Amino acid sequence: MVRKSNAMDMLFIWGARAYPFSTSKEKELWDEENWTLKLLLDEIDPLLTTWVEEGRNICIYGSDNLDWIREFNATCKVIRNAGVQLEMVYVGCKDLGEQVRRLLAIIDEELHRSLFSFTKLHFFWLRLESIRRSELQLGYVFIIARGAVSWIFKLQTVVALSITETEYMAATQACKEAIWMKKLMEKLGYK
Repeated sequence: MVRKSNAMDMLFIWGARAYPFSTSKEKELWDEENWTLKLLLDEIDPLLTTWVEEGRNICIYGSDNLDWIREFNATCKVIRNAGVQLEMVYVGCKDLGEQVRRLLAIIDEELHRSLFSFTKLHFFWLRLESIRRSELQLGYVFIIARGAVSWIFKLQTVVALSITETEYMAATQACKEAIWMKKLMEKLGYK
C-alpha cells in the first residue's frame, strides 16, 4: 500500500529501498543520505557509477547552445591536455527536445563520447526533479516582542509542480497561523 503522495519520486531516487513508501521511510532515507554525485547519478549509467566509485573528476554540463558547448569543451580539452584527468558528461537541459537530441549527435561526433542517451537524459532530469520535490520544505516563524512564539519546519505533505506553487503553499499555511495568532492575541486583550 502506498502511503506517500510522492512515492514515484522516492522510487526514482532510491529504487526498491524506498519501500514502504511513507513519510517516515522518506525521512529515514534522507537522514542516511549523503549529498554526493552518487546520489545524483547512481544507476543512470554503469560506467558513470564506476567513475563515481573510483573518485574520478567528473564535469557535468548542459546547455542547448552549441557555440557555448564547443567553447566549453575546448577549454576542458586544454585542462585535460595539461594532465588533469577529467570525464565529461553532457546532460542537456531541463526542457529536452529535438534540439538536445541533435546536440547529442554533434557532441558524439565532434567533441567526446556522450555518456547519456536521450532516454538517460530524461532519467537524469527526472531524478533531479524528484530529489528537488522530495526535499521541499515548508517553514515559517512568528515573532512577537523579539521572541519566536510559533514556528514550523517540515516536509510538505503534497507534491508541488513548481517552486512558485511551493511558496504559495507555505504562504497559505503561514496565513492560517497568522489569523489564528491574531484571534488569540485579541482574546488576550492585545490589538
